[in-house]
Amino acid sequence: MRKYNIEEYVSSRNDEIEKDNIARQCLEIANSAQFPTDYQDVYDHLFEDDSYIRVFVKNEFDEIKGFAIICNENVLNNLNIMHVHGIIIHPEAQGLGLAKEVINTAVEKYQPDVVTAKTHNPRCFNMFADILNNGCDFYPNTQPIPSYIYEIVKKDKFIDKADEDLICRDAYPDVKIQQSKRKELVNDVFEKVGPYDAQAIVVVVNKNVKEKTIKPKNIIIKKTRRII
Repeated sequence: MRKYNIEEYVSSRNDEIEKDNIARQCLEIANSAQFPTDYQDVYDHLFEDDSYIRVFVKNEFDEIKGFAIICNENVLNNLNIMHVHGIIIHPEAQGLGLAKEVINTAVEKYQPDVVTAKTHNPRCFNMFADILNNGCDFYPNTQPIPSYIYEIVKKDKFIDKADEDLICRDAYPDVKIQQSKRKELVNDVFEKVGPYDAQAIVVVVNKNVKEKTIKPKNIIIKKTRRII
């Protein structure tokens, strides 16, 4: 069985040459996973913003077999949101839990309060719903969505256009093939997702998130006249 390592990208002296090589490997992964894209799109997603966190899955030959693009944002009352902009694993490395390991590695390192993503892939939704396996709350689910979750969504620039079902309408320029849905919950969630739409997901990692989303109220102290 092949061994895989999880590595975060660090730029080097031969940055442009290295970026080109990385983009070409990631394009091959996307094509193998039947994800419609091109070289320029992959390159831009990987390197358009230096603040992005790029995490790679590499085999024993130092070949990239999976990648994730992650963005950290600080909003509201010092609320740390980690948005997973994209994650793709080469078919030969799928089914080994590597995508989940990539996300867990990033979560453990950067300690976000909330993890968000948007996807048309029910399997990807399952993965985010099970992040860390420690009973994190995630939305949407079978329960009503709390108002503080909508406050978080409105502040996350990647999913701020999501509707009341946390669906980003017309998120993709082309039709996305929807994979099989094995869980009843996922069937219910994705029932309203159209071929051009993306389902947003919000995973609450920090149990004190609700308090962070509530704006502090100004306390007015009324002075009273003391009568002697």
